[in-house]
Amino acid sequence: MTKYLFLFLLSFLWIVFSASAQKKTEFPASWQGNWNGELKIHKADKAVQSVSMSLEIKQLDSVRYAFAIVYGPDREKGLRPYELIVKNAATGEYVIDEKNSIRMEAYLFGEKLVCSFSVGGTRLLSSYEKNGENIVFEVISGPDKAVSTTGGQKTANGEIPAVQAFPVAVMQRAVLRRR
Repeated sequence: MTKYLFLFLLSFLWIVFSASAQKKTEFPASWQGNWNGELKIHKADKAVQSVSMSLEIKQLDSVRYAFAIVYGPDREKGLRPYELIVKNAATGEYVIDEKNSIRMEAYLFGEKLVCSFSVGGTRLLSSYEKNGENIVFEVISGPDKAVSTTGGQKTANGEIPAVQAFPVAVMQRAVLRRR
């Protein structure tokens, strides 16, 4: 009886792990579609601007997806015709190609695609997270200059590494719903 119970549990675990591994390979295919919402731009503790936003995801070939963002009501002026490239789905590695010589690495953690970069003296962390029937888009940004450095000392227990803290000036956030 114990032998059969063990085999049942082993089979159950195999099914659960197979399903979760299969779910990971569904990105970005399962995110395909047209997503719309309102992008709110926050400084300090209040929204200072709001603009319509859409995200259009469509498979182009086995490793490339259209990943187009449109800001505002004028599609022509607000279009960012990016592509998402699957670099290594097994390790969650992707590339966002802005189609203008800028290509940035992005990383999938569960249902969240994250990209960290610096441009023109600004540090940015952008993310797209599938949350139920929505995609939550966020960008956190601020100057790429540390506001403080602490640590960097030797103690009786060893050396404490120096830690730099960076300011956060703006948060952009949109909850996008599939149309």
